[in-house]
Amino acid sequence: WNNTYAGTKNVAFGHEEEITLHWVWPRTFSQMAGSNSIFDSTAKTSIVDNMASNETYYFTDLDKTNMVGLNGTALTSNAITNNENAISLSAGYNNADQMIGENVQYILIEFTIDGTIEPNE
Repeated sequence: WNNTYAGTKNVAFGHEEEITLHWVWPRTFSQMAGSNSIFDSTAKTSIVDNMASNETYYFTDLDKTNMVGLNGTALTSNAITNNENAISLSAGYNNADQMIGENVQYILIEFTIDGTIEPNE
């Protein structure tokens, strides 16, 4: 999932500038993509679509037995936003979060700066 910062930062050529990045990892599925989402509708739609396309990135041991809105056995955006599936989705999200917390020692994030670098005169 890509997020773009469209601000401007003036930095003298050849100098470093510290920029604070805020990492957002919602504690619950509902905060991520459910009825209590902390994101605006555009971001939430992007997240839900990404969840549907990359199920294993967000959910572990997801019980789909009684879920509605699936495409066969595949998650869909409609299934993710359907309140009837909230308990199963929350459990799968919590399982994945628990696995990450117990097994990940570090994470590498790569940023690409796209812009013009001009020397200040």
